[in-house]
Parts: sequence; C-alpha cells; structure tokens
Amino acid sequence: MVCTQAQPKRSAFIAVIYGESMQYELRTYTLSDEASAETYFRVHWERHIGSLSKYGIGVDHVFLNKANHQVIAICTYPDGSDIQAADEAYMHSPEFHSDMEGFPMDSIVSVEPCIVESADFLK
Repeated sequence: MVCTQAQPKRSAFIAVIYGESMQYELRTYTLSDEASAETYFRVHWERHIGSLSKYGIGVDHVFLNKANHQVIAICTYPDGSDIQAADEAYMHSPEFHSDMEGFPMDSIVSVEPCIVESADFLK
C-alpha cells in the first residue's frame, strides 16, 4: 500500500483504502495514557459499533496498541460513499454523544490523517 499525508479537514483521523466494491477508513487515535486507551477501546468503541451502522458505516476491526496508547479502527463504506459526510453526520449525532458519555474528550491527544491506495497487483 502507498500512504500519503493529507491535510486534515476535521478532527478525526482518516485513511481511505479504495477497493472494488467497498471503501475502508483507517482511524488511529492516540490517547493520553494507557488507561484512557483501554477505556476508549473496551467501552466506547463497543458502543460505536452499534451506532455507526445507522450512518452507513461498518466496522471491520478495532485494535488496541497499549505500548503507544492507540486505538486503531478499520471502518467500511459502500463504494462511492462520501466518507467525510458520513463521519461528520455520525460525529454530530445524538448516538455519538451517547457513545462518548463519560469519556473525557481531551484524553484524545492526536488523530493523524493518511490516505492510502491498495496495490493493483494484489488482486
């Protein structure tokens, strides 16, 4: 895969892999400490999974990188979806605010955007 840096247009991390019939979004969140990363991973991402589907966003995998205090999620979208619009709709929704209830948002230290393209030779 080829990874290129992009200017962030919002606070959430975006990396998009374009496939034949599906688009994938890789989100990497760096949190302030291990406990925050663990809570975000185990409590709040479990909540997100149920809510995201209402906005056309699937969740393929969610990972915890304890050493770097990171939560990494791979989300899916139907080909041709406006990923940024779907993400923004979710982030401004009552479901998102409910999912994040009890979590201090300032524990999210950084979110880095990286747009990637899959290699054609892997097909």
